[in-house]
Amino acid sequence: MGHDPIVPHLLKPHRFSDQTSLRFAIVPEREEEVFDPLDLASEGFAAQILEIGHGREVRLFGYLYAKEPPRQEGSWLVIEQKFGDNWSDGRQGVRLAVGENGAVLIDTNATARTKRSNSFDVADIMTVSIESVEALLAASFRFSQALYDYKDPYKRHQRFYWNGVLSGMGNRSLVRNPVSQQHSYQMNMGDKDNAMPAFATSRLIARADLAQPEKEIERAMLYWEREAKGNR
Repeated sequence: MGHDPIVPHLLKPHRFSDQTSLRFAIVPEREEEVFDPLDLASEGFAAQILEIGHGREVRLFGYLYAKEPPRQEGSWLVIEQKFGDNWSDGRQGVRLAVGENGAVLIDTNATARTKRSNSFDVADIMTVSIESVEALLAASFRFSQALYDYKDPYKRHQRFYWNGVLSGMGNRSLVRNPVSQQHSYQMNMGDKDNAMPAFATSRLIARADLAQPEKEIERAMLYWEREAKGNR
């Protein structure tokens, strides 16, 4: 693949404090204006985006979490769900950016999302839950599918590039069900503060994969687990 349109979107992903963060990025293969600039600037379109993101079948946003007012940043509509500081109920930050070219960027914190009994949680310091990353990717795919079903019901756009990047891993290790392994955490001694893409070259997928992304998520997790262990 000569041209990888995802690469610029993976260089500086949004970060949520000192947590490990996940960026999901998807861009349609067809290079054209997908979202009218007037739509991106309208309150009605932003309200529709929020409705999609809160939908029962999507669950990207949560009704219980405060939102920043939608805003434009150049050719992007940006909507943020505040990261907050209520660690006891979980901190569920979301930053969504939708571009005129159809690109969708979704940043979420992959750690500190679950309820905790105290502010010092060893699990969040030492591990990143594989299940949490899988769930965030699934929600991001569901949102992208719902957004394109709304904007492009006749399926003009059939193929998309996608990739994901984990940043702020620090000394955390990717672990499945870390709560059950709380007495056997192992510190990752590698330097994982830099962004860690799932794929060296972004994946070209069909529109049907947005609705059934299980294989793509499985593939991404395999690459991330290899990278985290230093044997990609």
